[in-house]
Amino acid sequence: ELDSFCFQSAAHNVVEGVAACLGVPLIRRTWDGRSIDQSLNYTVTEGDEVEELYELLREVLRRHPDVTAVSSGAILSTYQRTRVEACCQRLQLTSLAYLWQ
Repeated sequence: ELDSFCFQSAAHNVVEGVAACLGVPLIRRTWDGRSIDQSLNYTVTEGDEVEELYELLREVLRRHPDVTAVSSGAILSTYQRTRVEACCQRLQLTSLAYLWQ
C-alpha cells in the first residue's frame, strides 16, 4: 500500500473494473511524491504528493475539457478535503465532497 498522508491505495486494483462497469474513462498515473506540506491548509509545494494529483487533474482536463468538477471520498479528513479543494481551485474545478461529515 502507498505510504501517503492523503491518498488511500487499498483495493486500487478494482478501480479499473468499476470504471468499466460505469462506462467511464479511467486516467491513472504513478505517484512519486510524498507528503511534504503537512499543514492543515495546503500551499503549493514542489515534490509534494498533492502536486501529483494536480498534474493528474490537468491531464484529465486536457483529454476531457468538458469536466467541471471532482468528486472525492473525503469523509472526516479536513486534510484530504482541503488538498482536493486546493487542486480544484487552481484548475477552476468544483470540488464535490458529498460524504463530508
